[in-house]
Amino acid sequence: MTKDDMKEFTEILDFMAEGLGVDMTEVKYRFYFAALSDLTIEEIKRAANHIARTATFFPKPVDFRNAINGNQDEAAIIAWEKVQKGKSKAGQYQSVKFDDPVIHTVIKLMGGWGAVCRLEGHDDEKWQRIDFEKTYKAMQGSNKDHPEYLPGISEIENTAKGFLIKKEVLAIGEKIETLLL
Repeated sequence: MTKDDMKEFTEILDFMAEGLGVDMTEVKYRFYFAALSDLTIEEIKRAANHIARTATFFPKPVDFRNAINGNQDEAAIIAWEKVQKGKSKAGQYQSVKFDDPVIHTVIKLMGGWGAVCRLEGHDDEKWQRIDFEKTYKAMQGSNKDHPEYLPGISEIENTAKGFLIKKEVLAIGEKIETLLL
């Protein structure tokens, strides 16, 4: 948001405060604006509409973020489901690109795509899921540059041997397709 959005922002907060029985002050307006200034006014409106339908208490700034981004636990579970879909569709040899780039960073931190795929079906996979979800939640809000995709074993080995190949990458997310990079 910009300072130009302050009037509309205070109107949104006033509307919510009236409905939830809270008195607003100038300091509260400034606090909320500062805490949520990285969001757009459109995101604030969407969050306020969601909160107005579900809240029993006046929301904290984190409640606005959760309404926009969804609960971190839910996001981590959805991300893990995408990883499972990638494992079954691509396997460890195929390079993959998820529609959520945070997944790339988390898997890289866990040893890479091949390492994550190798545990499929093992008892250790339940611990891998716990590690993934914990790391995903930690990385979700970071401004870290995420890898563009995750190379599979075939690409890693062919690159190491000096073969120049077209990178065939399977896109995982809303739709699955093969990309040539």
